[in-house]
Amino acid sequence: FFFQAEDGIRDDLVTGVQTCALPICLGALGSVAGHRWLLWGGAGGALGVVLGSLGVTLPLAEPLAGLAVAVLGLLLLLISRGGTVAALPLGGLVAGSCAIHGLLHGAEGSGGAGWWLGLLLGSVVLVATGRVAFPLLARHWQPRLALGLAAAGLVFTGLALN
Repeated sequence: FFFQAEDGIRDDLVTGVQTCALPICLGALGSVAGHRWLLWGGAGGALGVVLGSLGVTLPLAEPLAGLAVAVLGLLLLLISRGGTVAALPLGGLVAGSCAIHGLLHGAEGSGGAGWWLGLLLGSVVLVATGRVAFPLLARHWQPRLALGLAAAGLVFTGLALN
């Protein structure tokens, strides 16, 4: 599960890193900005998974999934450097980012209970990892990791467009 390109980016050069990056970003964001970001992301991701499993598609969803990682990485960078953000508009952006990610997962779902359980457990583990690990980093490493996640999102976007 973790090492397959399950979020729809099927380039042979891309591993499951992009599948892990968005939930880790979301967990890290929750650790520095509060649990409401996790609620926004969880609601968006759940909606996306349901819509994807129902056959809803989105043009350019694969590159948008990469941009979603970049957006959450930049938001994490801003907040980890002491910036403040307006919750409502950016909460919608977080929900939308997670919805795109979920849409691609839902579209690839096998429909079996084991697959859905794996998706749920994998997502929970990755979000929890970001939530617990990010605050444990030395303060000067937090913005660097956030910037790295944002850059990785842009790389995923470029690979998806090729």
